[in-house]
Amino acid sequence: MDLDLDEIDIQLRTPAEVGRRMIALSAVSHLLAGAGDDAEDGSEEEDDDDDEPTDAPAGERFDWLTWLTQEQLREALSPSEQALLTRASELDAPDDLGEEGTAAEAIGALAWAARRSELTVLDRGYPYLDLLDLVPSPWDDTSAFLSTLALRPESEIASARESTEILSWRAQVEIERRQANRGDRADIEAAIRDVASEAATAGIAQVGEDGDLVFAGESIRALSDTVISSMAAAARARLRAMNWLCGLGDWDDPALTDI
Repeated sequence: MDLDLDEIDIQLRTPAEVGRRMIALSAVSHLLAGAGDDAEDGSEEEDDDDDEPTDAPAGERFDWLTWLTQEQLREALSPSEQALLTRASELDAPDDLGEEGTAAEAIGALAWAARRSELTVLDRGYPYLDLLDLVPSPWDDTSAFLSTLALRPESEIASARESTEILSWRAQVEIERRQANRGDRADIEAAIRDVASEAATAGIAQVGEDGDLVFAGESIRALSDTVISSMAAAARARLRAMNWLCGLGDWDDPALTDI
């Protein structure tokens, strides 16, 4: 992994853009959460609707779309989100779009950048419902929310993005390391040492005595499979939000999670 710490051209989104993206994520998260609850409750009609996709109640979806239109926020939705909310077509969206935990990571990262929240340790997650309470919903007036957001300094955001990028890479490569044969594992471990050394020199990561990055007080190679998996998913979602925030791509761009 080449960190390119001094070569990334950051063009921060405006505070209003960040606020609109938070609202878009909140809308999608609310409706997918409602759809999941319906599926668990078995509340869908079994005789006439077996062939229909599990969906949030039509009235709720109508409220969100009407409200987003009323607030002139429909354009804040990405193409995949537009398709999801209108059910106009089968959605081919990023895997983490509808997961509550990873959606919370994305909203939380943007809320942090807009000075509305603090960053949490990656594997602990954000209090999902608390985050959604930070964001307007039908039929709130969004003007005050959007006009009062203010971003943290670019240097602070850039540092958080770099740290997230490194942890996202490290979590994914740890999964690969544990599955690799002896020869490949040696190459992976050499790459880990190089990245850890570079990150420590840049002052954006802590390195332990074993030369590995430290996460939550432990060497990453010592963490359980469960923690590594949770960390990887959360870091990927947070990195996507951070890269979007820094102007490195549109929301549906797969490159936002390339590392």
